[in-house]
Amino acid sequence: MSESLLPDYDPTTLVRSITVEIEAPASLVGEIVTDLDSYPLWNPLCVAVRSTL
Repeated sequence: MSESLLPDYDPTTLVRSITVEIEAPASLVGEIVTDLDSYPLWNPLCVAVRSTL
C-alpha cells in the first residue's frame, strides 16, 4: 500500500462541512468554483486542483 501524502491531524478538529450564504448570482459563483486554475489565487490553503470531468 502506498504511503499517504496527508499530514497527521487531530480528528476532533477536522471540519467536515461549512454552510455559508454567498451574496452573488449563482452564475458568478459557478464560474468561480469551476475555474480550477485560479483556486490557488484566492484560497491560500489550496496548492493545486485537478479534475478529470
